[in-house]
Amino acid sequence: MWAKTEEIVEALPASAAQDLSRLTWEAPSGVAGVRVSYRTRGRLRMSGGLWYLADAGGGTLVNVDYLDATRDAVTHRSVSAADLRGVGWELSTDVVVVEERSGGLFFRSFGRVGYRGVYYAWAARGGEYEYPDKQGRFADDEELIRYLVLHQVLDVGAFVELGQARDGIYGRLGGAVSVLALVDDRDKHLLSDTEYYNTYRRGWNVRPEIAVGVGFGGGGAVEVFYEAAWQFSFAETATQIKTPSGINVPAEKPNYQMTLHGVGIRIAWP
Repeated sequence: MWAKTEEIVEALPASAAQDLSRLTWEAPSGVAGVRVSYRTRGRLRMSGGLWYLADAGGGTLVNVDYLDATRDAVTHRSVSAADLRGVGWELSTDVVVVEERSGGLFFRSFGRVGYRGVYYAWAARGGEYEYPDKQGRFADDEELIRYLVLHQVLDVGAFVELGQARDGIYGRLGGAVSVLALVDDRDKHLLSDTEYYNTYRRGWNVRPEIAVGVGFGGGGAVEVFYEAAWQFSFAETATQIKTPSGINVPAEKPNYQMTLHGVGIRIAWP
């Protein structure tokens, strides 16, 4: 899986810059998990899953500030190595709308109501910086920022499946969408002993999926899949900043964007 997360602080309207700051985290990660499904005698199928994200190396954090309100230009910039770990979970219920078999083929369409949650733990270390009055490098093992994210989505989706009726090749195409995404994050800058607590509510989340698989005897299957997810456009956001001198609520508005791309293999057994 490849993940990209952007922490954004939007500039005030009087500023020439669009943003006050932007932290862009990017990293590949390996994902392993288990998913359990149960289909009733009717049209319902209920599923639950749990998975773990392991750091795969090669992640980066690009941290830029736009502190000159008279122009839309970067004033401070740093690039650091980053790693990503996390755990995710999901619950869903499918309702089969159409299920037909004809001429050795099957066709199935179903709707889905689902809940997905992911807890991400990012960390940035070392790297180089460029400020107006100086430039240089951080120590390679120096931890700079810890970024913790709880991302929850309640969505609805639709899917179609087509394939050979018995133990053959099949394909699935579909996706889910939500306007009820919830994100809570905590961003700790260790050098300044400053913590940012942000909440984001009622955001768009779009998640398409495509899969191709082969069924084998007894109802098992092996499939290759591609999944993506885009998180954007929150209707409500809020922030608090905790420093050694106290807690304050700034006038600037925080925002959050996320992109995921995942390719993998699923093994299903009856």
